[in-house]
Amino acid sequence: MILFLSWLYYLVLGLFALALYFVFKKKKAILKKMVLICTGLTGSGVMALILCEQRLPLYGAFEATIYIIFILCLTEILFWKDSKDMPIVNTCGGTACISLLLLIYHNTQPKTFNPDFFMYANPWVNLFFNLRLTAGALFTRVALLYLAGIMNENQKFKQGILFSSARQMLLVGLVIFLCSEWAGSWWCLNWLGDSWRWSKGFFKAAIIFLLVMLSCHLPPSLSRNPRIRALTGSLPALFLLWVIFYH
Repeated sequence: MILFLSWLYYLVLGLFALALYFVFKKKKAILKKMVLICTGLTGSGVMALILCEQRLPLYGAFEATIYIIFILCLTEILFWKDSKDMPIVNTCGGTACISLLLLIYHNTQPKTFNPDFFMYANPWVNLFFNLRLTAGALFTRVALLYLAGIMNENQKFKQGILFSSARQMLLVGLVIFLCSEWAGSWWCLNWLGDSWRWSKGFFKAAIIFLLVMLSCHLPPSLSRNPRIRALTGSLPALFLLWVIFYH
């Protein structure tokens, strides 16, 4: 299994590095195929984890990275069906860049799944950590869409569609994040006898919620500025990725 996961890691790393070349060449068709291949590869890693470990992807540098990239690629593919005349090269390039950065950053980490632990049998633990990873991937997609919108600042129609898609994805990500917190509250209730306790974890979760609310409720004078909208819309992704990989 370790050999398979190592090959998987370096193959996905190489494909995303190669994808950047085709971004510069603006080869949309090839980029789409490479994203599809990377989706299949990372999906095989997720399936291997589920079948071998009998649980969902939870946390840990390797499995979190593979799962987040898998969700990122899936959301990129879903974007294509409603993306006539949209900057596919930009969004594919953004997906490749973010995935490549995550893979390179965790290059020194073991290419293996987290060791088994008795808590992993708890369904609330599975839901809490997996939904948090899913929300992190969706928030990252939001940041990518906002960045693509800024890159198309001179084309207001395209920017409007990208920003609208980003806002919708932000709200979907928030719903999934709140479902994660709900599962965490049940875990906390079964573990400690109370569904809520003030701690660093709950404080960080509150910050993520407030960052999403900030992005959705900017004053009109600020929301008219595309760069401010893009910056505030990207903050949940930056903070939640920090929580996932450094908590």
